[in-house]
Amino acid sequence: MLRILSGGYEDAKEIMRDVKSLVEKMGIQVVGDDEVVLEDGVKWEGALKVVACDNSGNDKNIVFQDGV
Repeated sequence: MLRILSGGYEDAKEIMRDVKSLVEKMGIQVVGDDEVVLEDGVKWEGALKVVACDNSGNDKNIVFQDGV
């Protein structure tokens, strides 16, 4: 993050290369430019859900689904 804020990257592609490398070291498989697969083969769409933080429905969080 500090490198981003200090202007240490030339462009967004360079940032994405570093991010992709870091998440792969964490055991997350990256497919293509933006598709990720968790360690157990579950894709993000199947692992995460959006939940309301309050009754208004305007404030939301993304959380792991049960069992993931």
